[in-house]
Amino acid sequence: MLKTKAVVISTIILGVALTATGCGNKGNVDETKVKASESFVNIIKENKKEIGFHAELSHWGLKLPTGEKFEWTKDTSANEIDFAMVVPADQFTKAGVDVTKIDSKELVFKPAANEGGMETPNLLIKPYNLNDKKQNSNGAEDAFKRLLKVQEVPVSYDANSKSYALNLAEGYRVNWTEKLGENPSDIIFTLKAEPLIKAGLDINKISGEGWAYSKENNTLVKEFKVSENK
Repeated sequence: MLKTKAVVISTIILGVALTATGCGNKGNVDETKVKASESFVNIIKENKKEIGFHAELSHWGLKLPTGEKFEWTKDTSANEIDFAMVVPADQFTKAGVDVTKIDSKELVFKPAANEGGMETPNLLIKPYNLNDKKQNSNGAEDAFKRLLKVQEVPVSYDANSKSYALNLAEGYRVNWTEKLGENPSDIIFTLKAEPLIKAGLDINKISGEGWAYSKENNTLVKEFKVSENK
C-alpha cells in the first residue's frame, strides 16, 4: 500500500511539473478546462452530503474525510479568495509548527471560531484570487463551472496520473481524478513544505497524519478517497 501511494505521489509530482511547462496531451487549454470542470462536477454530484456553503465568504466547499476542505467561490467579487485549500492546523502545531512564524504570504492561520453558530477549528488556509469581477452563479456545480471558464484559471491535465491540477501558487496544488474510482486517490493536496519547516515542522511527526514529504520537490502531499464517502 505504501509503495502504491509513493508511486501515485511521484507520478502526480512529475506529471504536474510537465503540464506546468505546457506539455499537455489533452488538446487545447479550453478543452482541458471543460473536461476538468466536468470531472470535478461529477465529484460534487457523488458527494453532495459533503458539500457545504459558507455564507460569510460566499464559498462552496467539499469536506474531505480527515477534515480538510477544498473551497471555491460563488462570486469572484465577494472577496479576494476564489479558491482555497483549507487544512486543520492542530496536526501541524502538534508536529512542531509555531503558527506565529508562518509567512502569511504562503499560508494564512485562522484561529478557531464560532461562525454562524458553527464551531470551526484552527485552520491553515492557502487562498487564491482569480479576479474581482462580479459573477452570478446558481449552486455549487454552476459556481465551479463558471470559475473554470475564467481565462486566468491555472488548470492542467496529467495523462500519467489521469488527473487534473489546479495550481494555487508555486508548490501549492489541488489534484482531482479524471474519473472517480479510476485512481488510488480522488483528491490530492500539495503544500509547499519550506514555510512550515521554517516555522518548526518536524517532517517525521506530520507523516503520521497522512502527509508524505517529497525532499526532491520540498512539498507535503496528502491523498484523499472521496468515492468511498457515498
